[in-house]
Order: sequence, then C-alpha cells, then structure tokens
Amino acid sequence: MNDGYIFMIGIWILFILAVTRWLDFFWAHHPHKALIRKGVIIVLAMKLLTQEWYLPLGSQYAINVSSIFIPALICGFFLWRDRSGFLRQMMAVILFLGVFYAVSHQLFLWDPVLMVMPTMYMFPVFFTLFLLLATLHLPQQWLMMTSGMILGEIVHKWFLLRYVDYVVVGDAAFRDQLVIGLCLVTAVTLTARLGIKVYQYLYHKFHSQWKEEG
Repeated sequence: MNDGYIFMIGIWILFILAVTRWLDFFWAHHPHKALIRKGVIIVLAMKLLTQEWYLPLGSQYAINVSSIFIPALICGFFLWRDRSGFLRQMMAVILFLGVFYAVSHQLFLWDPVLMVMPTMYMFPVFFTLFLLLATLHLPQQWLMMTSGMILGEIVHKWFLLRYVDYVVVGDAAFRDQLVIGLCLVTAVTLTARLGIKVYQYLYHKFHSQWKEEG
C-alpha cells in the first residue's frame, strides 16, 4: 500500500462515523455536545482537504497542513485549556516522546542496524508503551501521542537539513504513522481497561465467596 492511504482511509472512516453519529458516545455527557460534533466534522473535513497542502517556512522547510499545522493548533489549544492538573506531566511526556523520536531517527541514520522494525510501526508501539505507563485516560493519550510525534518530526526534519537541501515535515509516511499510533494506543488502552474491570469483578466475586466459606 502506498504511503498516505492508511491516513486517508482512517480519516474517511472517522468522518463517516461522526456524520452518522456513531461517535456521539465520546461527547454524550458534554454540555455542548452538538457544537463538539460539528467541530469534529469540520476538522476531519479540513484534514481530508489539506492532505497535500504544504506550508513553506523558508526556502528549505515546509510543513504539511493536515498532519502538522492543524493538529498542532488543536493540541496547543487543549494544552492551554487543560484543567486536569496533569499538564506538567503531559508536557514532560510530550518532550520525552519528541526527543526519543528525533534522536532515534538520528541514530538510525548513523547505524540502520539499530532499527528493529520499520519506523512506521516501531514508534507507535514504543509511544503506546510509554503512554500506558503515564495514564489510561484516552483523550490525554491522544493529545500526548499527537503532540509527541509532531514535536519529534519537526526536530528530526530540522536535523536532516545538514544532509539535504529541502525537507518536508509531515509527509505521507508520517501521516500513516500517526494514525497507526492513535489506533494502537486506543485499542491497547480499551483492552487494558476491560482487563482491569474483569479482574476487579472476579476478585470481588471470589473474595466474597472466600469470606462466606471462611
């Protein structure tokens, strides 16, 4: 499959689900759920329309509007509006993920043997493991996954300027990688939550039985 198709398919699926109200359970208890739903649909439509739009920042550097510029604005807004008391921890995790991403790419340039698997899959796997250690709150995981990858991609491509004349930040491969990361962390977190609930249910059930027998 060519680069960029995973991103396009993923955004189209989310767009259809949002339009047909299958995603309403995410914001069902929010007082402004109708406004949020419209905002999600508009953002997804903008991401589809701007997939191949690149914003030039000088003669050597350009960023993709769909995978870098729009998500960076959204992540910045939610970090600025965060009232959870977890902001400092999230900023620390984002910084760690961004540095890990950029430094890893630099090491792979020096010694490709260190690349244990394609980066499109390696970074989503490692980012998911790191985020599971930080929190099981999905919106915060999405925010840190997206922000960490964007920061890492920006720094990584800035490092590349010493080797090439022109770099593109947020290319088709990066867009696919970001979608894979968000899907993976969602699936693993939901599975972990289910496992915890099953464990708690079984523990309370057998614990009560042991008390009765004792």
